[in-house]
Amino acid sequence: MLELAADLLPMLEAGTPVAAVTVTRVIRSAPRGVGATLAVTADARVIGSLSGGCVEGDAVMLGLDALRTGEVRRGSFGFAGPDDAIVTAGLACGGAIEVVAYPIDGTAPRVRAALQRAAAGRESAIDLDLGDGTTLELRRRSRPRLIVLGAGEHAAALCRVGAAAGFAVTVCDAWALLVTRERFPEASDLVVATPHEYLASLEDPDERTAVCVLTHDERLDVPAIRTALRLPVGFVGAMGARATVARRAALLRQAGVTDAELGRLHSPPGPRPRGGDPRGDGPLGDRRDRRGPARRERAPAERDRRPRARECRGELRRPDPGDGPMTALVIRDAVAVVEAEGRVRTGDVVAVDGVVVDTPAPADATVIDASGCVVTPGLVNAHHHLLQTAFRTLPGTRGIPMREWLPAMASAYAAAGVDPELTGIAARAGLAEALLSGVTTVADHHLTWPSGADTVGMARAAAAAAADLGARLAFVRGAARDDPQEAALSAEAIAAALVDGQPGGVSADGMLQVAVGPAGVHSDPRETFALLAEVAERRGLRRRTQANEVVDVEIALDRYGRRPLDLLEDWGWLARDVTLAHLCGVTDDEIARLAAAGVTATHAPGCDVPMGWGVAPVAKLRDAGIPVGLGTSGGGSNDAGHLLADARLAMQVSALVGPQVAASTVLAMATEGSADGLGRPELGRLTPGSAADLCLWDVAGVADAGVADRVAGLLWASPGRRPRTVVVAGRVVVDDGCLVSADEREITARLFERVGR
Repeated sequence: MLELAADLLPMLEAGTPVAAVTVTRVIRSAPRGVGATLAVTADARVIGSLSGGCVEGDAVMLGLDALRTGEVRRGSFGFAGPDDAIVTAGLACGGAIEVVAYPIDGTAPRVRAALQRAAAGRESAIDLDLGDGTTLELRRRSRPRLIVLGAGEHAAALCRVGAAAGFAVTVCDAWALLVTRERFPEASDLVVATPHEYLASLEDPDERTAVCVLTHDERLDVPAIRTALRLPVGFVGAMGARATVARRAALLRQAGVTDAELGRLHSPPGPRPRGGDPRGDGPLGDRRDRRGPARRERAPAERDRRPRARECRGELRRPDPGDGPMTALVIRDAVAVVEAEGRVRTGDVVAVDGVVVDTPAPADATVIDASGCVVTPGLVNAHHHLLQTAFRTLPGTRGIPMREWLPAMASAYAAAGVDPELTGIAARAGLAEALLSGVTTVADHHLTWPSGADTVGMARAAAAAAADLGARLAFVRGAARDDPQEAALSAEAIAAALVDGQPGGVSADGMLQVAVGPAGVHSDPRETFALLAEVAERRGLRRRTQANEVVDVEIALDRYGRRPLDLLEDWGWLARDVTLAHLCGVTDDEIARLAAAGVTATHAPGCDVPMGWGVAPVAKLRDAGIPVGLGTSGGGSNDAGHLLADARLAMQVSALVGPQVAASTVLAMATEGSADGLGRPELGRLTPGSAADLCLWDVAGVADAGVADRVAGLLWASPGRRPRTVVVAGRVVVDDGCLVSADEREITARLFERVGR
């Protein structure tokens, strides 16, 4: 009876009379053992089975008789041989069973409690007085528990499989509209709660409990996994592609999860491959088990014959596709390796499948000679306007107030006609410039959206340019005097087209991210900020905007009688998912409020200084605990997308508003500081588990002669230096100072052709 609890309870609660037929003895063999139960209602609805069909008909009749009379009925069924009539009930396996049929008293508290425990998958037992001097002892061990966190389609499939395998499946999600019996008919329990809070309240977790995290949203994944790993459960698994696993591992470590705890995590869920490492800090096991035979090791001379884009002009741009994908890379003999702020070392950098690892290099790894070079993480440009790459040094746009600069630029945009073609061409030029100057990730705050334009096509064009060159792109659907409703609908459509269902708005391979953000309170009303915030919350996107440009302060005071940060605070835009660019002239009180709100900041001196806005107090911001990144802003104000040059400028002008910021600190701003503002802790670092985005900076030339600190010299010496080699996700995208997948001359010519200059 207890094995049918989940089906019996609704019937009994509805007042439906039900009788059960239970096996009490097995002689020799039988399809099912003692305790197997079949239930039947007065209208002959049957639940369960005694024998898989051999004696079910007679058992049903026995149950109906018990239901009709209200009395216990007993029966036995033996072997049915070839000479028995076709209608004779019997077991073809040669054994015999004895059964008892009895009405179930659904009103008895003991019976209801036992059924409820069994239906919930917990251990349950009850002794039934059959009224004829005998007692039927029913026992049901608790089923192993499968706790599925997240109520998406993967969860529905896992629920079906888990229930079929005998697990008591609990599905938990924070969204009530997803956690329904219609979507999860096989689940034993449905819970509407925040996953980590539900896990913390779990009763008696043990080694027969499995937890599978399928929320696929790092805001929910990280606290849920952290909680699960600290419970005495037998299995913890989490869904995610390789890039997601590495990113999540970095976030878990930041949340205090130890390597020992991470060692319990199966990600993706399932059995581990031989030698595999579940922690997400790189493919430390033998990937060849899953990828077929390992490639043979190439001799040095053979490596030299591999096609490489050493000439900046010509047809050769890509390695031979027949060579196969690069799975392992070693950067060897560098002068110094900058892992993160305050962490500089010598030795190799090893990357496997695009992730930095702390294990020896595989035998078939490709080796890059870094002698004479400093190796840094790939730079992260946290604030760019790639469209403006097509509108640099325009007459009448230099040395004028921003209130005049804005309409001058708008006129140029209108004359050129901003559409997907121009968006893609300008992005391609800006991203090529970025890679050639050591920037591996660009946050493109796109603010120009002509009414009725194909906004999704524009976003796709920028994303395609990044994919073709091998750069990472964070595409920010901005707004500047746009209709609020149109801006929000466009942002929703762009997120759906590019990163639908991806946690944090980041693609599975980590190469594309989508965020939202108005240009600032000087151009957009409260409604635009509110509607884009709703899109961000619904889609899990980061938010970005600009604050305290001179015109921003002037218009805010004139229009609202308040400063920009006061408005942003009232409008809900001082929060942990928000990054603010510029922040010139912020007060000590405003800095304290920014720190308390948990915002991140982006310094853009290459724009702020020539536009006459001032210099952001970087040292004060950092001292207050505000993460600060670095951006170039757009070509309409800066005219260059060279982040290392702007890092040098940031270092030099910092002394005008406080203590001079050290070169190592500014380099950290241009890498991990910018990455943190994007919510991407796997970027901007070369620690184990980080993405293998890196640059080789040649410091062996005369420009670095006499430099004592080679890392500081990257900023102090040789203004405008370019890296020799750039690697993104373990793939070489710049080799000997030239793009691997494109010709920069062709990119330049195409841009001039499009804008008619």
